Amino acid sequence: MPPSPTCHSCGTAHPPGATQCPRCGASLAPAAPPRSTPAMPAGPEPSSDTLHHAAAWLSLQHALRVIGAAALAWGALHLLGALLVIPRLHPLYVPSVP
Repeated sequence: MPPSPTCHSCGTAHPPGATQCPRCGASLAPAAPPRSTPAMPAGPEPSSDTLHHAAAWLSLQHALRVIGAAALAWGALHLLGALLVIPRLHPLYVPSVP
């Protein structure tokens, strides 16, 4: 007679037909077998033109992001400078008496 299988979680022996451990309640289902095929089937290799096009597109997107960020920073500095020049917002503003 083969030995009773044990629970992988707590080590308790259980009858051969059990689906759940009587002590801890863990499932006694066997683990899924490892996949023998890759998750994504292999396709044709991309051509060098495709790779160059993708790289150029990504570098263009990166350049536009950098230019956009620089333009926003430049605009923020100009706005800050304009606010500091407005006389009524300047801390040294002294109104003229008529």
